[in-house]
Amino acid sequence: MKKKSIVILILAIIVLGGIILGGFFIFNQSCKVIIKPGERGVIFYPWGEGLDKENIYQEGLHIIYPWNNMIIYSVKEQLVMFNNKADSFGTLEILDKNGSLITVYLTIKFYPEYEKIGYLHEEFGESYINTLIVPEARDNVRKTMGNYTAEEIYSTKKQEIEEEINTTLFDVLKTNNIYMTSFKIDSIILPPEIQQVIDER
Repeated sequence: MKKKSIVILILAIIVLGGIILGGFFIFNQSCKVIIKPGERGVIFYPWGEGLDKENIYQEGLHIIYPWNNMIIYSVKEQLVMFNNKADSFGTLEILDKNGSLITVYLTIKFYPEYEKIGYLHEEFGESYINTLIVPEARDNVRKTMGNYTAEEIYSTKKQEIEEEINTTLFDVLKTNNIYMTSFKIDSIILPPEIQQVIDER
């Protein structure tokens, strides 16, 4: 009888402990993480395995230990723009084959690959737009357009150049877990003297 009472007491303590611990996780704000529609999350375990790149958390409410960190990424389609607007990354200037300075306005649409955000985070972090997409876009546009004259860039080979940049940049970003959905040259501004020559033809 005495042993039975001890067993019951131990079970009661375990159940009570479980209720208290469960209540702590449910009501402690640092343990509750809400992933919104269009977002995904990965967990960083500072006292364990580190960044868990394989398990991707979907939208909804998730309960985690307070010492762990859920890193949330938007996986919606996003924009990077090079132009003279306030919300852009500034204008993009390139030198053509003859050394003439050309200003290019362009738009890139993309989204992080859903199941690869852990790898994206490990390599580039949450500022991946600034550390990956923007510099790669600048480099690819400058290298490609630097092989053509201003007139070719502006008129005769514009579509060919756009397709060449699109293919190269797509492959680079795809390798780094970014899916580029669109690359578009919006506008090309030539030096006045070159623009005048083209207009007079």
